[in-house]
Amino acid sequence: MADLRHLAETPSRARRVRTILTTVAAYLARNAPYMDYAAYLARGWPIATGVIVGACRHLVKDRCELSGLRWTIDGAASLLRLRCVHENGDWDAYHALRRQRLYAVPYPDDKEGRMNVATVDARADHGPHGAWAVTVTFPDGHADLELLSLTADGIVTETNAHPGTSIGVGVWTHTGERSFAYALREQLFDASGAYVGEVRVRAEATLDATGDTFDGRGEGVEVDPTGREIFRNPTTVRATRFSV
Repeated sequence: MADLRHLAETPSRARRVRTILTTVAAYLARNAPYMDYAAYLARGWPIATGVIVGACRHLVKDRCELSGLRWTIDGAASLLRLRCVHENGDWDAYHALRRQRLYAVPYPDDKEGRMNVATVDARADHGPHGAWAVTVTFPDGHADLELLSLTADGIVTETNAHPGTSIGVGVWTHTGERSFAYALREQLFDASGAYVGEVRVRAEATLDATGDTFDGRGEGVEVDPTGREIFRNPTTVRATRFSV
């Protein structure tokens, strides 16, 4: 830096060159605390910009600039945090720790009510897929009892005691750590077996900490064979898991 300033002070030096030399010397003086390259290399740290440029391209650009994607700042930041975890090879360890912290609650597996963390983790990891006994309550207070099955690959089937109603078939998806949404359709038939319409159900629900109960809200819409809406009903949903 002293040499650069000395060169800048040479009387025969052109003004433009003196300006450049002075600017460079000032930059180096200002950033000297961050340019201890010998120490960085001794610690095995990269000092070339290629690593950073490559990371920006692979980590950010290759994922966030796919065709048709639009991002908010918060959404992109959340995705990139997970992408960093995946690219560092920590995906399984991260989710194991996340589940442990999320579901580390007492679960009474014996008469003394002692905690069985393995059971809690297994049920938490299981997610909402499984078999459920469901109570659907309508605004007038009456309730329907249904059986609901959610598979790990996102399929929903539902049965109820209504005559003239087919098995409900649909899909479900995660919407959060313990929340999910599902949609299904039931076909309706009259006494002669003729198709008379269908019921379209949508609901959003949240698992409790044990993973054995969920509560939610939904809506059922009945339509005629042309798809014209006949009526709709808001509902509340409460379900309990059952197994062998």
